[in-house]
Amino acid sequence: MSLKDLIEREAAHRKGTKILEWEVKIAQARGQQTEAARLGGKLRDLRRDVRQRELPTAIARERARLLTLASRHFPELLWEGSPFLSQVRLGVTDVAEKDTLMRAGVLPQGRSSLYDFRDEKVISEPNPQTGSLGRVSECMDERGARWILKRFEVEGQNAARHFFRQVTMLHKLRHPHLVPVVAVWQEGLHAFVQMRLYPGGDLRAWMVARPADGGRDARESLQLTEDILSAITFLHERGMMHCDVKPRNIFITGSGRAVLGDFYGVREAEPEGSGGSESNPHVPEATTVLRTTSGYVAPEVMGQRRMTFAGDVFAAGVVLGELLGGGVLEGERVGMLGDLFDCMLSEDPKLRPSASEALQSPLFSRETCEAAQCIICREILLRNRGISCATPSRHFLCDECLNRQVESLTRIDPNDSYTRAHFKATDCLVNCADPACPSDPFTALELCQHLRPEIHAQRESLLLEAAEERGRIDTEKERERELRRNLPVPQRAMREIMHDILTLRCPRCWMAFESFENCAALNCSRCFCGYCAYCLKDYGEDAHSRVPLCFVAQDVGNRLNTRFSMYPERDEWEVFKRERQNQRIREVLQGLSDGEENEVTSLLTREGVLSSRGILAEGGDMNADNQIQHV
Repeated sequence: MSLKDLIEREAAHRKGTKILEWEVKIAQARGQQTEAARLGGKLRDLRRDVRQRELPTAIARERARLLTLASRHFPELLWEGSPFLSQVRLGVTDVAEKDTLMRAGVLPQGRSSLYDFRDEKVISEPNPQTGSLGRVSECMDERGARWILKRFEVEGQNAARHFFRQVTMLHKLRHPHLVPVVAVWQEGLHAFVQMRLYPGGDLRAWMVARPADGGRDARESLQLTEDILSAITFLHERGMMHCDVKPRNIFITGSGRAVLGDFYGVREAEPEGSGGSESNPHVPEATTVLRTTSGYVAPEVMGQRRMTFAGDVFAAGVVLGELLGGGVLEGERVGMLGDLFDCMLSEDPKLRPSASEALQSPLFSRETCEAAQCIICREILLRNRGISCATPSRHFLCDECLNRQVESLTRIDPNDSYTRAHFKATDCLVNCADPACPSDPFTALELCQHLRPEIHAQRESLLLEAAEERGRIDTEKERERELRRNLPVPQRAMREIMHDILTLRCPRCWMAFESFENCAALNCSRCFCGYCAYCLKDYGEDAHSRVPLCFVAQDVGNRLNTRFSMYPERDEWEVFKRERQNQRIREVLQGLSDGEENEVTSLLTREGVLSSRGILAEGGDMNADNQIQHV
């Protein structure tokens, strides 16, 4: 029988079952007991027939057979969008809450273990004795990034639906110390979960590489224990139990922090009244245990096969003993560890502390467990793993994004010199990543606590470069002032006209400019000073709000019976510049004696400087008095 026939028959059985169920309810509502009994017998026969035929299993096997044949002989049939693949592959939307998965940041489609990944290395195979229900492998994607793939057998729609519902719970389980799931998909009888590969490996390998008697750092071990308890606390606060806390399910990140993984056994606590303890709120409603690992199972769980939050605490206590025992701690901390260890491994679950209470032990640093979402990468991390602005919104920037941002601002890029120059001109200040945030820049102390040493060194080097550049500018200004003080009055006036009036300059660094495009609120390309083109005054970083109020533009405009706007045309700008330079030259000349005035005017006229700029007309035979009057 073809796959299409199997699917149609299974759909017909499902439809027939639904119709009979409604007919039974209608007959019962009408009081037709005989008819209801007859229809009930017919419904039981139909359900028995469905079970005997095992149509869901047959459909899953036929899907797997067709996918296997296609992958071996007709790989082009497996391309995304092909009619064959759309008919053969069991869609995630058939068995999962797609919207919920997407909100959780999980990609529910668009993966193929055969074509999207390569260089697969099997880490472990399914083993009921160890509690492992799936095959775990390490592989590489097309971009060269390495991932962990977990493959589970999900024979039939019920198993597939259960699997995807388990993954859907992840939208409740986003925490810095819980392993996030990247993607889930199904191929025939197998469902796959794509997860991050952590460079530090699992906690078991980490402990083996660092023996307790001298090779394991106490501070680092305490931090890992605190991370584990933080993750368990987060789960318990949301009414969920991990059910399989052990070193092989705990992974070490590149920064040396612990994350708790393997959520296939996570269970929700049953509703109130199904077995909870009134005398101890930390022993909540029990849940049937489907999988546990020997050595980490609480006594009451082993006897009754019923899991509680206290069972997770017991398993965490065993891990705590392995991680911190054996001489890792010294002094008074040994006694603190013993007290906490005894409480967490108490035979009576009512005497065990909750995970949150265990975190309050004086053994730990009691750092805040507040989580925050990075404004750039959107990752959820503990707030102390990044930097937050001082506004009530407390916009959070994780350490990784902060370091990348500062690195991009300090890096020499031949294709983008503006970014680095602007960062240098603003004294390498780092602001909140939200462009609309009014908070002050982060302090140097805050930055040095979160920047990597090499990134911090780059920023300090750029700060030194900026200081040296400001020193050169100040030296140039002082040299110019000293030179003018030592010049005779006519030469001093001549230099003032040539350097300060006829040459337009940035008021901060004295960099010259000839003209500008469109807007009269200028920014220097050297020091990024914001200044007004009309009055050439320094207004910090932005002069847009000051240009419309510029008294110089208003004064010149009144004399010429016009108005100079924020966006003058080129001809309008030339008219303003000529009139303004005329006015300033007249002011300089009027401050000189008659002889000095005639000497300066003669020098300017002989050089043709004034006439070439349209300020004085040509006329070498004009006497000095006429030339001054013309100015």
